[in-house]
Amino acid sequence: MKEPFWVGKRLYFRRLRKTDLRGLYFQWFNDQEVTRFMYNGIFPNSMKRMREFYSEVEAGKHVVFAICDKRGDRHLGNIGIHRINWRDGIGEYGIIIGDKRYHGKGYGEEATRMVLDYIFGRVGLRRVWLGVHAGHGRAVAIYKKIGFRTEGRLRKEILTDGRWHDRLVMGIFKDEYLGKR
Repeated sequence: MKEPFWVGKRLYFRRLRKTDLRGLYFQWFNDQEVTRFMYNGIFPNSMKRMREFYSEVEAGKHVVFAICDKRGDRHLGNIGIHRINWRDGIGEYGIIIGDKRYHGKGYGEEATRMVLDYIFGRVGLRRVWLGVHAGHGRAVAIYKKIGFRTEGRLRKEILTDGRWHDRLVMGIFKDEYLGKR
């Protein structure tokens, strides 16, 4: 493990590095299969956009980690809490498993639990929310399994494959999450 910060069973989180921007991370946002259910990937990725996001992370506007496989120190995705409202203890969850070799094998669920353990146990936020494409059944099922609840539905919010789809708003409170652990 290289510079581990938060360690799980198969994964560890480390700081996002500037050198990551030039690696596979850049291309994840150009891969239509990876971004199918995301707002990213609508337009070609640019280094300028990547640098701007990295600058925001460095400035503390987001809590973002590189997700790495413990076995080979492979950077397989990113996870973070965005739009943090420190006064009210609320943040928006986001994840990308960009390396398709890790899709469908439980890595997203493990990383989600790890970031919730961190954000609720170490940082002290009280609520995390997310928006998810209603048609992304695998993600919705994982979030429900972890304890997220559907709080709303934004009808015809997302254009995918030429059709409009709903976006679910889901949330979880610290006590709900810790109660399920």
